[in-house]
Amino acid sequence: MTRKPLWIVIVTLCAALASVSVRLAYAAQLGGTITITRVLTEDSELMSDVTCAVTGAPCIAFGASGISLKLNGFSITGQGDAATGCAGAAVGTEVGIDVNNQQGVIVQGPGVIQRFRGHGVRLLNSTRVLVLLVTASTNCLSGLFVTGGSDNNLEANISVRNGNETSPCGGICLAGATRGNRVRANWLSGNGYAAPGNNFGIGLVAPGTNLNIITDNVAVGNTNGIVLVPGVEGNIIVSNLVVGNPPIQVSVNNPGTAGVDIRNQAAPGSNTVQGNVCVTSVNAICSSAEASRLPR
Repeated sequence: MTRKPLWIVIVTLCAALASVSVRLAYAAQLGGTITITRVLTEDSELMSDVTCAVTGAPCIAFGASGISLKLNGFSITGQGDAATGCAGAAVGTEVGIDVNNQQGVIVQGPGVIQRFRGHGVRLLNSTRVLVLLVTASTNCLSGLFVTGGSDNNLEANISVRNGNETSPCGGICLAGATRGNRVRANWLSGNGYAAPGNNFGIGLVAPGTNLNIITDNVAVGNTNGIVLVPGVEGNIIVSNLVVGNPPIQVSVNNPGTAGVDIRNQAAPGSNTVQGNVCVTSVNAICSSAEASRLPR
């Protein structure tokens, strides 16, 4: 058997080690200040809080399917105002975490996505994405936004103090004919402004946003609790606790506010809205009302 010269063996080993080093270092650990969009192509995690100085583009974007980002209890903070999240007009492309045309990725908390002039987390034309245990706070548009795509899971997230004075946004927003998503066991509070009356904890805001399951969520103290617009069909909204929407200070200080716990503007019978604990509703029966009609 012919032996390779020693220098060839050494060069080969060095090249292999260098390749491994590059693979391990690239996009695996994130922290500090990010000034250009960080594109993830492998499993990644936060190792410290992130301050995002990216203007007009996402802070962190998934560039491959089948990978995950673990927040590890840290925060990702954008350039929005600490009180309103907007700092002027909303910038729709300036989002915290962007999943665009990907499949099977995971955004795993606990961790905070806050103060972005767009959405906190945006799923665009993506499928089978799991967003779990994420807190989205004080973002100018929605905390969690799903448009296009299907079969995504938003589970056990907290979305608080998101929204703006002109757009229909809020805690969790399903739009753009996204279908077959599951929104389960999330907590929505303090989302929306009194002025537009179309902000919400959870909203299905575009015709064709169909066949989604909204269950076991808590929506308290939002401008509206759950909103369905005309043209959405086949959605199942059951077993949610939706009370105190809007909060009492909004009702008292803005008596013209038309916010309610559940606002169903879709055609009668086109969606299943039942078994929810609520006090006020439009075209939806609250469980308290159902209970009062039972024979005694």
